[in-house]
Amino acid sequence: MMGDRAGGQPVTIWIVNVDTAHVPGSPDRQDDRAHLALRSRLITASRLLLSYALVQDGCDHDALEGLWRSGAGKPFLPRGPQFSISHAGTCAAVAISKGGPIGIDLEVRRMARITDAMTSQLRTALSGLMGDDIGARRAACAGAAIDVWVRLEAVVKCLGLTMRDVLAKAESRVLPVGNMTARSAHLRLSVMDIDIDCQYVCAVAIRSTAPEPRVYRVDWSDLECRLPTMAGALDC
Repeated sequence: MMGDRAGGQPVTIWIVNVDTAHVPGSPDRQDDRAHLALRSRLITASRLLLSYALVQDGCDHDALEGLWRSGAGKPFLPRGPQFSISHAGTCAAVAISKGGPIGIDLEVRRMARITDAMTSQLRTALSGLMGDDIGARRAACAGAAIDVWVRLEAVVKCLGLTMRDVLAKAESRVLPVGNMTARSAHLRLSVMDIDIDCQYVCAVAIRSTAPEPRVYRVDWSDLECRLPTMAGALDC
């Protein structure tokens, strides 16, 4: 954990693998039709997983209606807990927080192609968003380029920003700036790496007052069979 994590409302993370028979990024997944079919399945899995996770976390069915999107394009429920969604390879992940903003990102480790220049830009951007806690900033920016990328994506989602704007400001050396600094300082962000398996990199950004997230793995076939009517309940 990068940042203070004392007390707070529970945070849950839900993960589903829609195709355990294939290694993410393997040659047979590069065919255009196979790629499109997998993407379609992941989108469906994300919707199903979100519906399932919200209900398991005690969210009323009525609150699942009326999904909105923020100005940055992030989906949210006006009458429900805050959540974040990500998918990559053959996995989908949902993070849910009852205590404030949250962001999650998931990437396939071996598919990352990040240049040295991009890595420097990512670290500059992430450092600028982590506030005044030097220890948290150093921890968040440590590790391989893909680790920094995923943490930055999670923080950007948590703050309701966009990667395009954040990276543009980092390139111009104007981070931290204005409302980004204010939001980051107010939230006192914590960033945690989530261990899925060696093929994936995952991180969640949460309020520092949130406890360590509880991680749940859901079987895709069970999810698909148990919630057939919820596939279209949330238009993510």
